[in-house]
Amino acid sequence: MKKKNKMSLESEFWAGSEIENPFELIDTFFDFAQIDSYKEKLNEMMMYMHNKEIYKQTYPGQIFIIYKAFHSLIRAGYRLRGMNKKWIINAPSDSLPRPCLGMLSAEEFADPLIVFHTAFTKQTLEQYEFFICELVHLSLSPHIDSCGKDLMSPFIYLTKMLEAAQLIQERGTDKIK
Repeated sequence: MKKKNKMSLESEFWAGSEIENPFELIDTFFDFAQIDSYKEKLNEMMMYMHNKEIYKQTYPGQIFIIYKAFHSLIRAGYRLRGMNKKWIINAPSDSLPRPCLGMLSAEEFADPLIVFHTAFTKQTLEQYEFFICELVHLSLSPHIDSCGKDLMSPFIYLTKMLEAAQLIQERGTDKIK
């Protein structure tokens, strides 16, 4: 019987090695930078895409590394979208108050894998990859240029994916037997 080929998470450039497991990629993603830093960069790129200033003009190469990390997270999210039947995310500790994560509903907070399923029901993998590429392109451009596509929806879902990924990393996972 032929084994299914798994889509590469393309992590070698920013993580230093190819990571095959999406849960391990999430751990490495948050070892690389904290969620606040990722959100800040994502928000800043969205702002810079609408003005003539170039984002991170003194070191635009940093944006390429962030682009590659987001690209890997999107690919990991795509692989996670159907895993809620095989894996469960450990429940939050009752002793800890719910952190303010902004965009997650109570249902998504309880089961962060729902975020990935919903995100890839609303948009395709290719649409998210186009979004992050276009976001980087426009934020590094000295011209105000609209690509004519909805960039707000993937921005919102990518932010939710960040929050869900952080919950997965914090709580850990168990395989359903």
